[in-house]
Amino acid sequence: MEAALANVIEPGDRVIIGVNGVFGGRMVEMAKRMGADVTVNTATHAEALERFKADKGRFDVSFECSGHPKAVADTIASTRPRGRIVQVGIGGTDMPIPINAIVAKAGDL
Repeated sequence: MEAALANVIEPGDRVIIGVNGVFGGRMVEMAKRMGADVTVNTATHAEALERFKADKGRFDVSFECSGHPKAVADTIASTRPRGRIVQVGIGGTDMPIPINAIVAKAGDL
C-alpha cells in the first residue's frame, strides 16, 4: 500500500485518507511526508469532510481505508474532477457505488 501512496501523491496535492485502524493512521503520516498539502483524518474529524464536498469536491487524491458504504460515497463526493481515488478498504457486504459520480468526474479509481 505504501507504493500506492507513492505512485499517486505529488507534492502539494490535497489528500484525504479515510482512516480505519493503524494502517490508515500510517497512511496519514506517509502522505504528510510525501508533501501532501491537506490531510484530513476522517476517523477523528469526520465533520471536516462536509466542506470539501462543495464545488464537485476539492481533493486531488483520496484513499478510503474503511470499506464502509457511506465513507466510499463521501470519498467520491469530496474528490475533485479528474482526481485520483484509491479504494483500499473492503466492506463485509455488497456495496452500492455511485457510478454516475465517478463517470461525471472522469477521475481514476
